[in-house]
Amino acid sequence: MRVIVTIDSDLLVPQNPSQGIAGQRREINCVVRAIGGLLLAPHEIVITHGNAQQVGFVLLRAELASHIVHSLPLDVCGADTQGATGYLLQQAIRNWLSENHVEKEVASLITQVVVDPIQPAASQAERGIGPYFDQEKSQTYRNTRGWNFVLIPGRGYRRAVPLLVPKEIPEINLIRRLIGPGTIVVCAGGGGIPVVRDPDGQLVGVEAVVNKADTTGLLARELEADGIIFVSVWDRLKNLLTVDASQALTALSLQDLDSILDQVSKSDADTYQKFLAAKHFLESGGKWVHFCPPECVRANLEFSQGILLQKDIIDIKGLKSVIW
Repeated sequence: MRVIVTIDSDLLVPQNPSQGIAGQRREINCVVRAIGGLLLAPHEIVITHGNAQQVGFVLLRAELASHIVHSLPLDVCGADTQGATGYLLQQAIRNWLSENHVEKEVASLITQVVVDPIQPAASQAERGIGPYFDQEKSQTYRNTRGWNFVLIPGRGYRRAVPLLVPKEIPEINLIRRLIGPGTIVVCAGGGGIPVVRDPDGQLVGVEAVVNKADTTGLLARELEADGIIFVSVWDRLKNLLTVDASQALTALSLQDLDSILDQVSKSDADTYQKFLAAKHFLESGGKWVHFCPPECVRANLEFSQGILLQKDIIDIKGLKSVIW
């Protein structure tokens, strides 16, 4: 079975940011052990992960030190956090495999994604990133750096950048060569580093972000994966369901999904993007998409809790479609 496992960034950092890298290492180790049965099994596994909070830390650090060191462009921030988080995941997975006497290789790969060039109208920036500023400081940065800002009530002004759709993964052939039952690949962290091609065909980073779910869906389609597991926390999903998916499995068909996408978009943009990516994956031939917390990931891919999306509901151990 070829499976894409995508892990939300808030599962990879401690709730208290002051715990730093030691805290991140601890949280990552916890996630790896929770999904460890799947990692030990003879599946072909590709892992993607979020990096929103990690990028926020890097941008805040850069802002605090801006009077003595150079600033970092957003694509480099993405590469830094993709590499660091990939390293911590790679190390935790390798240690877990070693503890369980399983011989597999683990590779983390810095991954770019090609996006459409940012048009002037795209300055309607869509995603807030980094630290919060007061009105005076935000106006200064508008004038000196050309940044756009969005006002977050009660917190201040936050830099806002375009949220772009990935069109191509330049490293896809390398990922294809790496994946197999004997290798776990960590790639496309944070949705990948957004790049465009210049007039000479050269790749150039851009000041934007890419939604992780979109890149995960693209990766799954390109690799012809059997399924996607979105590893998340129940709090992101429980308010959207009419049943408690932490107690039993909620099975939804594409028809069910179509009927509730508009409702989800109004309540949680991140969950909407995940469901939309799942829809596109299933429509392109994917078999299933599973939403669950780490502790519900099973080595045999038994779906007993969470949300299971399929093109058509299949009777698995008496599962029924749940109306949203």
